[in-house]
Amino acid sequence: MPVVVKPEFYANCVDAATTLSGKEVAFAAIYYKFAAVPDRTNPSRRVFVAAVDEQKSYIQLPKPTWPTVSAKDDENLARLDSALAWHERGHLAIAVALAEEVTAAQHPIASNADGVAQVKALFAASNERQVAYDTLVSHGIHQSIAPEPLRGADTRFYCR
Repeated sequence: MPVVVKPEFYANCVDAATTLSGKEVAFAAIYYKFAAVPDRTNPSRRVFVAAVDEQKSYIQLPKPTWPTVSAKDDENLARLDSALAWHERGHLAIAVALAEEVTAAQHPIASNADGVAQVKALFAASNERQVAYDTLVSHGIHQSIAPEPLRGADTRFYCR
């Protein structure tokens, strides 16, 4: 999944740390692709399949800087960058798992209305799981309490 970096300029480290603390400053844009395909066991029946489109999906990360970035600040920023990327990849992992579950369920599609209902259900389930993940880990601030394999470094940034 591509990573897009968004430069962010601050007056100093404290200003950056204050802004970056306590809110989600990165995000994962997840695009699904879906279709009604012939059932493998009964080709006259069509079923709903879904996948994450990893070509269109992307992660956006902040690239904070200020006029007097020290070597220690650079180390802390690199740690933050890694932790944010890990958290956002967790969103991708949740989406991929959901798409696999939906596909494995082999929901029948007999009409366009059935297809629309399945797409709406996929988006609703995805939103529910993504919100639950962010709530559990406070948007990555407490990533270390996430269940495996999503557990990782917390996304806190401190000036030293």
